[in-house]
Amino acid sequence: MVTTGGGPNLGVMPAVEQLGPSMNEVQFPEMRANVLSAIRALADREYQQRVWLERQYPHEGFYDDLDQRIHTLYDDCAVLPDPRRRIGTVLIDNDELGALAKLDRVLSPLLDDLGNSPDSVYVGDPRWGAVLTAARVALAAMTRTNNGGIETADV
Repeated sequence: MVTTGGGPNLGVMPAVEQLGPSMNEVQFPEMRANVLSAIRALADREYQQRVWLERQYPHEGFYDDLDQRIHTLYDDCAVLPDPRRRIGTVLIDNDELGALAKLDRVLSPLLDDLGNSPDSVYVGDPRWGAVLTAARVALAAMTRTNNGGIETADV
């Protein structure tokens, strides 16, 4: 709690959490949070098993699958396949750009080859390990530049 500094008559106000400077550098911070959430899901094999495959959701009304995460990255937020278009609006720097370009290089061929296959087919594909690795690198790049920024909701 932070006091207002004017004495007891002004009372106590809750501290206001400030956005980190990097989140203020993008035009669409909520879109960035959605991208972070999608990448976090792509980077977490245990989450994929529990939520995408076993349908064990963290709370009632929650739903998630690979299709939603792909739409976030390629359609809704359009950071893939060409992350350069999103510098300044969703992405911050070249580290993020490079990491997302690498994620696209390993993910796009799977999307082309497997199409509308179930999540289990994607996660079971021998190439999925490269997606996990690239997503972890992208997540690290984005959280490094997101120092102190908006934290995303549960994956």
